[in-house]
Amino acid sequence: MGRMGVTRDWFWSVLATSVIPLEIAVAGSYFLAVRQDEPARRWTRWWSTFAWVLTVSLHLNNEMMSLILQWFGFYMILVATIFLLPGRVLMGLGTVVLWPSYWVQTRFVPWTQRVSSSSASITLSLATGVAVVILIGVGYYIGVPGALAAFCLLSALLVVGLVISLVRDSSRQMIGVAIATSLIGIVMAATVAQCSMRFDYYDLL
Repeated sequence: MGRMGVTRDWFWSVLATSVIPLEIAVAGSYFLAVRQDEPARRWTRWWSTFAWVLTVSLHLNNEMMSLILQWFGFYMILVATIFLLPGRVLMGLGTVVLWPSYWVQTRFVPWTQRVSSSSASITLSLATGVAVVILIGVGYYIGVPGALAAFCLLSALLVVGLVISLVRDSSRQMIGVAIATSLIGIVMAATVAQCSMRFDYYDLL
């Protein structure tokens, strides 16, 4: 920068200031995007797609600059994708993202329909027990105030769901909920393990 006659402070000042009109333009695009799928809104669709490119570029640039934003940048890219891309593109993306869910559903749901009521009750009780152990373990593993209490509360709600399902003889429908809850707990633990959330919390405290 010095060879081009530009000081370091001036360069970063201009770069930081230029983000402000960019953010204002993107923010305004969210208001326009709600009507982009209406007929005769071609220019609105084009601008919304351009705003999506700006948003993704901005947050990927933040990641390359090693700004400590944790998951925020990826969250904003997800929000921009949902709001700014045209509906037909989202339908295509949704089909790809939800394909594993459809695959599991076509194989899991028929199996739950075939099992007897007694077998479903036993399976649900075991699945709920495993889910409770995982949730409490994850709450303890996260190790920040309120985490263990929150996961214990979620476990209690899951047990209440178990009791209601057994009373109403609707165990088949609840098995998937218990298994999904276990998977959510595992994903939560993996997410916390790969980031510095706990260190940052206690460091700031």
